[in-house]
Amino acid sequence: MKSYEVVIIGGGPAGLTAGIYSSRAGAHTLIIEKGAVGGKANLAYDIENYMGIDGISGVDLMMSAFAQAEKSGVEFLYDEVISVNFDEKIVHTANDEVEYKSLVIAGGTKERESGVPSERDYLGRGVSYCAVCDGNFFKNKVVAVAGGGNTAFKDAIYLSNKSKTVYIVHRREGFRAERSLVERAKQTENIRFILNAVVNDIKGDGRVQKIIIKNNDGEERELETDGLFVALGADPDTKFLGDKISLSNGGYILTDEKMQTNVKGVYAAGDVRAKGLRQIVTASADGAIAGEEAANFALNG
Repeated sequence: MKSYEVVIIGGGPAGLTAGIYSSRAGAHTLIIEKGAVGGKANLAYDIENYMGIDGISGVDLMMSAFAQAEKSGVEFLYDEVISVNFDEKIVHTANDEVEYKSLVIAGGTKERESGVPSERDYLGRGVSYCAVCDGNFFKNKVVAVAGGGNTAFKDAIYLSNKSKTVYIVHRREGFRAERSLVERAKQTENIRFILNAVVNDIKGDGRVQKIIIKNNDGEERELETDGLFVALGADPDTKFLGDKISLSNGGYILTDEKMQTNVKGVYAAGDVRAKGLRQIVTASADGAIAGEEAANFALNG
């Protein structure tokens, strides 16, 4: 079994930044990533709101961060974390076991998909899970938002300031969103509602050009649109943690301002943490703090 001073679960913006700060602080650091380094940030076609960089693809930004992490001495293990033994300080992966002195959990979240078979085919080509990230690409265009909760209404209101028309497509008559958000959307001139219906298919020549709306009675119709924002919420990747780590009602990890969880020597950073804004820049900020704190704990106790 290999041992590290700091082990980081997740190689997205939070995990990569935590690794850079931890390694530069002198800690022997490992990042465990089950997929591609960079995580969901890789899906961003063009990032325009990252401080100091005016326009870069998510892949390019993450590959630059990956190279920086490797240069600073971070090691990588490409495997899936199955569980963590917090008493013995061992991370169990699908194929290995790793011992740590301090741990950073930065596994992020998984967006809930609409279930439309062609959804993934149009990801980054008109289909998006983040209005704040991609809204600028739909200025003066027609977009649809799938969902009826807070996320959907916040996205629709945000997009209404950029797009020509915003359709909210929801499977029921009523909404799960807060009343204030619903009222604000209803009072917004360019937000329109398609209720008792779902998005059943996506069509287009390389990019989203129309969506197929299916009413609850089975009737279908086409809606011409330049983009579809799937706003059904996200689920934090925390099931593998068991019951040792304190979570919010939504399953997000609770931390203090130093990213410390309720378990000594265990930190959390990025989208998996209970907080407000979830963006690359906030994930990186979390990672910087978590990496520094984790290294300090591992080296100095």
